Amino acid sequence: MARSAVKTVESKRKPNNRAGQKLERGLKTRDNILDVAEQVINDEGLGVSLRRIMVVAGVNVTSINYHFGQRDKLIEAIVERRSNIINEERLALLAKAEQRTPPSVADIITAYYEPSFDPKRVNDPGWRNYLRILSRLSLESGKFYRDLMTRYYDPVHTNFLQALQRALPQLPEEELIWRYHTMQAIGVRAFPTPRPLNVNFRKFAANVTPEESLRNILPLMVHLYAAPPLNELRERYDLN
Repeated sequence: MARSAVKTVESKRKPNNRAGQKLERGLKTRDNILDVAEQVINDEGLGVSLRRIMVVAGVNVTSINYHFGQRDKLIEAIVERRSNIINEERLALLAKAEQRTPPSVADIITAYYEPSFDPKRVNDPGWRNYLRILSRLSLESGKFYRDLMTRYYDPVHTNFLQALQRALPQLPEEELIWRYHTMQAIGVRAFPTPRPLNVNFRKFAANVTPEESLRNILPLMVHLYAAPPLNELRERYDLN
């Protein structure tokens, strides 16, 4: 009852709060621009022009300048808006995984992947656009894009690496980082839906669900961390 009462009071105040209404309209406009930008960038690539985004969003340069200032700031706002949500979920799942002593490698890997493979998220057009843009950003070599991914995702990666070190104290740090890097690369290519790399995979990739992708990837990743040291593997397979 108290919650509904609060909502009623707030709704009564809004018509008399011009500043609040203006702020709300501004936030809606900003979100609309970001939604459209995600769609256009997903459809046409990271090189799409700011003018193209403006045309599709139905806004003018004044509105873009007011909310973002320049194209790079718009790209950063796209990353920031949703990365905060995914990062919070990952860290919450990681904290839960680490309640076990020692923490389970499978639980840590699940905590990393699960927020990106959540069916509700994957089936949402906005999130689907964002996850695909994230996949492209992770493969970009330009300084701006590298710095962007570092700023918004590296702190979380550090938390996961530290958790894996606690779960796998026998692995040298360098080897652990290589395995984590491999896990990242596979995840980037696999979400939100697998991107066909060859005609054989293309035959069934369109029908693969997020749950199936995750179910197939998890045991492979657990095995990745359970593998013997690299020197031993090189000798075993004559790769020296």
